[in-house]
Amino acid sequence: MFLKKHPVEYLDELTEPLFRSFLHYLEFERKLAPMTIKTYRKNISAFLYWCVRKRYLPENPIKYVKGPKIKHDLPKFYTEEELEKIMRAVQLDDKPYFERLRNEVMFMVLLLVGVRRGELLSLKTSDVNFETASLTVRAITSKTRTSRSIPMPSILTGKLRAYVDERSRFALATSDDLWVSLNTRQRLTEHGFKHITERLSRVVGFNVRPHSFRHSCATYAYAATQDIVAVQKMLGHTDIGTTMIYTNVLPENVRNATESSRLNALCMPA
Repeated sequence: MFLKKHPVEYLDELTEPLFRSFLHYLEFERKLAPMTIKTYRKNISAFLYWCVRKRYLPENPIKYVKGPKIKHDLPKFYTEEELEKIMRAVQLDDKPYFERLRNEVMFMVLLLVGVRRGELLSLKTSDVNFETASLTVRAITSKTRTSRSIPMPSILTGKLRAYVDERSRFALATSDDLWVSLNTRQRLTEHGFKHITERLSRVVGFNVRPHSFRHSCATYAYAATQDIVAVQKMLGHTDIGTTMIYTNVLPENVRNATESSRLNALCMPA
């Protein structure tokens, strides 16, 4: 993309003004999201630092070119009442038992281990380890391109085992894709999953978004454990700063902090 915009031929043509122009193009002409532009800048910078190490360039020309500011909005998570409403709607759906069980387990995976939508839909049966009660997100399907193993709570392990047994009983797939369509007898596609969430949204009366399950998982996990490193590893964040946003979500966390502060005693009447 950079070379299409600026068709340079020699490395010494790579200058700071050229990269400023490119980032301006991404932001105001292509109108890309700030996080996307940040990723592009990071990848270009990695290549330029490689050029510096190989002595093809004296310094990194993008070093002092800042990308757009990233606005870290508070993640939108579901309340306990909303989550109960969603899960109840899935459980009471009039779909065939296999589809109902599959959908319930899929949303349980989203909620209880916090995987991304793409990671969920790419799961294989071989990614499930019932002996260790863990779920593996492979590097090839992970946004960060690093694999991670996530412990599963017992309620999810039991439900997932029931689904796998039901799936085997119907012999619904020719491959080891975990989620299978009853109609096509093949892997459940993104379009198929989108149809499920849209239908569910109409039933519960609000938007059912896969990423909001991930936010909910992280929010409640941190509220229960206060262990930000554990939440980081579960979500697969490379930068703990990304995970830190979940420490500020629940208002009761702030209230608990103010109420339990030892400084309160200093203000009590003598």
